[in-house]
Amino acid sequence: MGKHSTGKYAKGRKEKVIALIAIVLVFISIITTVVIISLNNNSREIERVFNETFTALKELDKEKVNKYMDYDKLISSLDEMILENPEDTELEKELF
Repeated sequence: MGKHSTGKYAKGRKEKVIALIAIVLVFISIITTVVIISLNNNSREIERVFNETFTALKELDKEKVNKYMDYDKLISSLDEMILENPEDTELEKELF
């Protein structure tokens, strides 16, 4: 066998392999952490949008609702009577 397979050269190679494995494991754990945090933030964003939308519907804030959906289309799908009398907000309050 050659001089690289035994002795001081073999010990240095093992240390390099162990260091490389440690670096790869750290890199994988960092990527996993970033992915988990990103997914968690996305679910919080979805929850925030739903809460804002339904709160705006509850408060009859048409401008906020129109950011996420067409308020008039939503109302017309529920009851066309609301669109005939836009001043009658009591019916809208009862629906939401």
